[in-house]
Amino acid sequence: MDVRIASKLLHDSLKAFVALLGRAASTSSVLEYPGIVASLVPDTPERSIFNSVVYDRLEQLDKVYFDLDRHYVRAGVRAWTVWLMPGAEDAANLLSQHGHRFDGAPVAMARDLDTFSFDVPAHFDWAPTKNLGTVATLNEEAYGLRGSSFRAALRRVDDPDARFYIARVAGEPMSCVMLLEKNANCGVYCVATLPSAQAQGLSSTLISIALNEARQRGCTTATVQAMPMGYSVFHKLGFQDLGKMALWELRR
Repeated sequence: MDVRIASKLLHDSLKAFVALLGRAASTSSVLEYPGIVASLVPDTPERSIFNSVVYDRLEQLDKVYFDLDRHYVRAGVRAWTVWLMPGAEDAANLLSQHGHRFDGAPVAMARDLDTFSFDVPAHFDWAPTKNLGTVATLNEEAYGLRGSSFRAALRRVDDPDARFYIARVAGEPMSCVMLLEKNANCGVYCVATLPSAQAQGLSSTLISIALNEARQRGCTTATVQAMPMGYSVFHKLGFQDLGKMALWELRR
């Protein structure tokens, strides 16, 4: 897979995901400028991952930076972050000058789906779901998020290209994944498995099932921003490493 093409697909998918977050609760909104999409989620004022910005070019971000910050301040948001694609050192320098701090390095990853196929193991209990509460709760418990931040941010999803899946053990939801399909690319988000069910292959199996369905619907590629704990899962599933991204957070 061509790295530049794959990176563009991932970047476009991430912009679509941020826009989805900005529409996923009644008090949330999407902030849009030329080349920039940002989510404003006042119900999670301490969670920068829900209040995040994706930009195309540094000069576009620089031009509207203070206006973006004013929106977050007026909404009572105390932490917001900017997603940087691999190699965006100039943006890191700019954000550092504005008081942002490095807050994580997910890995940009992608793979072709043209040849992807997967046979569901016998007795593996999975299903598509529209129960956002279940997906949100699984993410909160899997990542140790205090309170109900995920549930506050993810109350409604009206995007027909967003699909959610769960895996169950003894009838109880234990793992989940979200797909966001745009322009024949399938973005993978909200991957979570409860601590008591980790290291059992639930996530990798559920992701494989979801990707196989996406391929059958016409998707030809898949992209993901893999956090360190999930990198090996996607690497084993054939995803190509496109380089380290970065999250730069401003916290008041």
